[in-house]
Amino acid sequence: MKRAAIIVLDGLGIGACPDQAVYGDAGSDTLGNVARAVGRGGLQLPNLERLGLGKCRSIPGLSPGARRLCEADGPWVVG
Repeated sequence: MKRAAIIVLDGLGIGACPDQAVYGDAGSDTLGNVARAVGRGGLQLPNLERLGLGKCRSIPGLSPGARRLCEADGPWVVG
């Protein structure tokens, strides 16, 4: 039987927002902090990288130029 993993990233911070200090979140960067804490050159997330995670912003370990899983009209469309 094949397995699947479902990853919910709705609460994962990936950099600064203009109003984050208003909410007490100044300096928050959950994904960047985790990538730096891991060491070994950063995160190794090849499938999320191919989905375009490294294109959002610079993240240690992820390539911004990774080939997407699906070449479609929009950058975030996955077949």
